[in-house]
Amino acid sequence: MSITSSIRRLPKSTRTSLALLAGIALWSALSGPNDSLASLLLLDQPDVQPFPVPARSSRGLRSVLMSSPSATSQSNLTPFQRFLRELAENSGDMSYSDRQSICPAADEILVPHARRATLVLMSYSPRRLEQVAWVMSCYGQMTGVLDKILFVWNNLDVDLPDDILPTGNEPNTVPVQFVKPKENWMTNRFDAPSTYADENAPVILVDDDVFLTAGLIAGMMDYWSDGPRGECSEKCVVGLDPRYGNPHTKKYGIYDNDDHLPNLVIGKTMLASNKFFREYMKDEALVEHTKEPAVACEDLTFSLFVTNATTYLPVAARSMEHYSAKVKVNYQRKFQSEKGEYIGSRYDIPDYDGMSVGGGGWIQKRHQCVEWNLDYYGDTLMKTLLEVHYDDGDEDMKTDGNTNEDVMES
Repeated sequence: MSITSSIRRLPKSTRTSLALLAGIALWSALSGPNDSLASLLLLDQPDVQPFPVPARSSRGLRSVLMSSPSATSQSNLTPFQRFLRELAENSGDMSYSDRQSICPAADEILVPHARRATLVLMSYSPRRLEQVAWVMSCYGQMTGVLDKILFVWNNLDVDLPDDILPTGNEPNTVPVQFVKPKENWMTNRFDAPSTYADENAPVILVDDDVFLTAGLIAGMMDYWSDGPRGECSEKCVVGLDPRYGNPHTKKYGIYDNDDHLPNLVIGKTMLASNKFFREYMKDEALVEHTKEPAVACEDLTFSLFVTNATTYLPVAARSMEHYSAKVKVNYQRKFQSEKGEYIGSRYDIPDYDGMSVGGGGWIQKRHQCVEWNLDYYGDTLMKTLLEVHYDDGDEDMKTDGNTNEDVMES
């Protein structure tokens, strides 16, 4: 009996499996030693190691993106790769030839501003390094809105690979200052500009799981200089994510009410004068209470610190869509000026290892943070907050229908 006849006698499912294995073996042989059979089989198991840690010898982002995207199906890409592919498809650039080719609106400045900001980005998780490399490369091109980038690597146990940060020495790029603290403290991102930026410099803090276009940075600077009604004058904090601390109940909530103003913004994206970061770091009680990551309180405390010092509430740039604090992968959120004109966008990048998406009683910690601050500052802060609180109810305290620790917000 011939081999062909023997194969034909096998069940159909067995024949299909044999054909698949033969095809895989042929593909592996043609692809060379770098594409083993084992690695190919792992493509159908993206959860095994969805975000590999780049080694120092890695080619960095270029090796992750792949030079031939058409050869790889969408289902075999990591969430970050799918995010970049969507950006490339939307821009019409499918080359994946380098990092710069897929930076959205790196030179977009729709609201020109006379000053440039210092950007502070702090990161900890090795699983986010590829997206860190991408955002840092893109921010490095924004010479029109940034004068300096401070990158704080808060992981004491893992060295940063060599290819993650741009050198900052190339012509027409933003200088980069690498900061390696001695302790894993959340307040390190306040200390970095206190040490490396001018006293009155506008400083923008941004998380490593979002990307801001140049136009949005310039638009935030405009809010910071003037405010929607000219009330900011560099004395308030400007953010993109409005929150509310109820002065009656001392509870924290997601702002979702047009009847009055938000009185908090969070550290996912936050802009303020560096003098406030310096003053904050001089208050030993504030630093001691908020430095540990598990406390989840440093950004709310900073927002309230500035309000207490100036009596100016924070200003949240206006979103062009209905706001939801739920994290949305690959979500482009557009912002507008007070006149209703588009100024720029923030892109949510797929989130790995984030504190606010991992449970651990997150919302309860935020409640405790608001209560601690109101007790710490006392009557002065309470008076400021009460002046813009029009009722004693809780209808403004929204958590998207969920008040437990699994609410996905920062």
